[in-house]
Amino acid sequence: MITDAFDKSEVLFGPKDFYGEQKHLCEKCIIVFSEVIFEYMLETFAHEEAGVIRCCNGITMVYIFEINGMKIAGYLSHIGSALDYSGSPAHPGRSSAQPDRASAHLIRSAVQLMPVADQHTC
Repeated sequence: MITDAFDKSEVLFGPKDFYGEQKHLCEKCIIVFSEVIFEYMLETFAHEEAGVIRCCNGITMVYIFEINGMKIAGYLSHIGSALDYSGSPAHPGRSSAQPDRASAHLIRSAVQLMPVADQHTC
């Protein structure tokens, strides 16, 4: 097996040397690619700031939401969809800042269907 070739010697340094001991802040994490859906989440669900992701394409705030009794981390990705349907014929005159029922249903469905995240990822 390929794992037999892995180096099993003692680790010299790892993530905890840079970030401290791991905290288990949430059960799940949602990465959102739509500003409309993320604004809806911020307006609809109780949340608190959990931290930031600093990378070459900017600083991203990470929030912990309370949804259906679960603690769920979430953030708006800098990389989103190339499609902006706010002015499309299917949604005439609709502002991109107004989430529709489908957006709300999408969030609730995602929360119900997501498997519990590996404790090392949250």
